[in-house]
Amino acid sequence: MKALILAPHPDDPVFWCFSLLKPESKVIVFSDMDKTGISALLDEMQVPYQMHGVKDNHFPEYKPTLVHIIEQELQYGDFGEKYDTLVIPSRCHNQDHNAVWEAAKIAARQSARIPGMETWEYPYWTSFEYQFKPNRLKAVSKQLKQAAIARFPEVPQWIKYVSAYNQYLGAWNNCACWCEAFHVSL
Repeated sequence: MKALILAPHPDDPVFWCFSLLKPESKVIVFSDMDKTGISALLDEMQVPYQMHGVKDNHFPEYKPTLVHIIEQELQYGDFGEKYDTLVIPSRCHNQDHNAVWEAAKIAARQSARIPGMETWEYPYWTSFEYQFKPNRLKAVSKQLKQAAIARFPEVPQWIKYVSAYNQYLGAWNNCACWCEAFHVSL
């Protein structure tokens, strides 16, 4: 799977789609800050990424720029390689996530998409308020996820939430390991 993962903030891909972070995928982070050291983690995992300088809580003002960045990446990719999966945040109360979701939908319609390319949405803390209904679960080992989460000592309360969320998804799917949820649409 060659996935293009769109992340409003640096921590989003680690907490919501860690199992997709592989050298053959690419992460685009739109936020202007990396307080949590995500770039070092992505470097260590050999995951290609770009970071852009959009200020948090100002994403809606930059929507045309977001659309352009996404569209260019979908059309040309790295060295002309195309993606088979577009991974985006789901709609929720967070305006930055919503702006990236809307920009991704526009860019995917406007760009020369690959036939059969899937769009996967990953949840946010409160995505279930917006009737987020995952139709695909992807298993990720507890040790792998905890090792990534442990890299964020300044936000230890997140560990509790991510752990509980992943355990819930695993139990929901009768799966002994942790899982990540995605809503997949073509």
